[in-house]
Amino acid sequence: MHELRVRCEGQAAANTQESKMKRIVGWATTGLLILAALQMRAQTNTNAPSVDYLTSRLQFTLKGFTNSDTTGTIESSAARLNSKDIIQLLSGRLSFPLETILNGDENPIPHRAAGAMTNFSPSAKLLLLQALGTNHGANFVVVRDGRPAVDYDVSDYFTFSKRGFESTGTNQVVRTTTNPNNPITVAAYLQEVTFDNLINGGGGDRVAFRVAGFTKERRAPVKVKQEVIDDSAIKDLQSDVAGTGSLADNFMVLRGTIAATGSVKESK
Repeated sequence: MHELRVRCEGQAAANTQESKMKRIVGWATTGLLILAALQMRAQTNTNAPSVDYLTSRLQFTLKGFTNSDTTGTIESSAARLNSKDIIQLLSGRLSFPLETILNGDENPIPHRAAGAMTNFSPSAKLLLLQALGTNHGANFVVVRDGRPAVDYDVSDYFTFSKRGFESTGTNQVVRTTTNPNNPITVAAYLQEVTFDNLINGGGGDRVAFRVAGFTKERRAPVKVKQEVIDDSAIKDLQSDVAGTGSLADNFMVLRGTIAATGSVKESK
């Protein structure tokens, strides 16, 4: 009887230990399932606040003629100035990471974070971001760089404006298609663009210019799943420009093109 009782007590202890182990395994499994569910929810959460943009590549293709090189012909000594050059001229200067916040009405809006001195990589891109929908009219020139990509607002270094004429009441000539399902507006105007890499101070050589020229712009609605989220955004823009500037303290005459092309809708 004593031996039987010992065996029973031993079996009961083993059963108790096995039950505890099952509970521990059960808790661990439940914990893993909860963690996986939370991760999946975070990955698929579509309710996070975001701003819709129409994003285009901003392309500067300019030639600058200066007196810094007096040899050869004027054409052969022209300095090239493109978007990659402009990005590097802004590298290490003040820029503002572009983020999203909620306003007082709980609507997502673009927000410039604290300024940073960022060194841009050779793979950085110069982009034009047009905010859509309720944020229509908020436009940003940004340098997109890094992994994950960050959009650094550099709009302070640029101005874009249309030239008008007194008493006419407009500064552009506009034509709109009559197709109600896809209304496209084409505008022609004289656009003036300025750039100055020292507009926010800092050392180094100044590169600045003011150019203007005939511009043709195509605007159209932006749709998501056949629903119009913005009535009119710039789908592409082409400018033939000329003007003057300064290249490392040398007077410069410029000519070339400025374009915003390849527009895609993004949310960020």
